[in-house]
Amino acid sequence: MRPLRHGYTNRTAGDGSVVAKTYEGPDAAGRLRREHTLLVRLAGRLPVPPVRAASATTLTLGFMDGVPGQELLDAGRAGPILASCGRLLRRIHETAPSVLGDGPRRAGDVLLHGDLGPHNALFDPGTCEVTAVVDWEFARLGEPVEDLA
Repeated sequence: MRPLRHGYTNRTAGDGSVVAKTYEGPDAAGRLRREHTLLVRLAGRLPVPPVRAASATTLTLGFMDGVPGQELLDAGRAGPILASCGRLLRRIHETAPSVLGDGPRRAGDVLLHGDLGPHNALFDPGTCEVTAVVDWEFARLGEPVEDLA
């Protein structure tokens, strides 16, 4: 396994077939549980990596094809990448908030990614369409505008 570029909050390493994400910092265990739960519940609804295994500190995910969004932004493809992010955000907000469980809800709450942007998505370099959304550890329910702020 080799360290992957573009990992900022946690340590990520991959070998071309799996990616191991080791959680660090405040509430690492809670963030791992949240992301694990969401990835399992979002499979088949949104383009998310499949969960292969989980331990107390590490989530192992199936490798997803695509180019990190930041690389495509740096290559001058901002327009199509940001348009694709907007379409993806709509899909996330239209996903049933029940994927987070049966906690208290306010009217108008939607599923929020909590850190959505090109830096947390992979893209098909030819079409600029999203192939995977990663880093769901800060997901929660809230008002749609929060994912834009």
